[in-house]
Amino acid sequence: MARLPRLNLPGIPQHIVQRGNNRQVSFFAEHDYAVYLDKLKEYAKKYKVAVHAYVLSNHVHVVVHVDKDEALSLDIDEVLRRYHQLHNGTLWTQKYVRGDESSPGEGITVDETVEAYRQRLYDISWLMRDLNENIALEANKEDNCTGRFWEGRFKSQACFYGKEG
Repeated sequence: MARLPRLNLPGIPQHIVQRGNNRQVSFFAEHDYAVYLDKLKEYAKKYKVAVHAYVLSNHVHVVVHVDKDEALSLDIDEVLRRYHQLHNGTLWTQKYVRGDESSPGEGITVDETVEAYRQRLYDISWLMRDLNENIALEANKEDNCTGRFWEGRFKSQACFYGKEG
């Protein structure tokens, strides 16, 4: 059976925890912290996610919230620009970005694909998937090894707050 998707609660801060594989230390030197923070900032900008707080110890704690309205306001060109910075996209979206002529059917396909990409740009699961994959690839390359870097999927919890009294 397929895994259930993580909750995606636009506008509500979420506390995310990501542990190293087998709960091992993820950061060994100041350089490791700096790389993670740089990548977190980079990916948060590409995705429509604001980072409010973080703690990097032997694992990661991050408090973020998604700006769905801002993601929905992006035009087609901006959605494709952001998404193609992260992924190759489809042949049709690449053709659109190059300005090549397309058939009406290809135009419909591009529109549907852009909407799927737009939804990913305000989805914390996609953010964490891409961020964690990139960090793992870089760490394995730097350490000249292969294998898992992170322990399974990240955990997230909504940060609800209210008035006292």
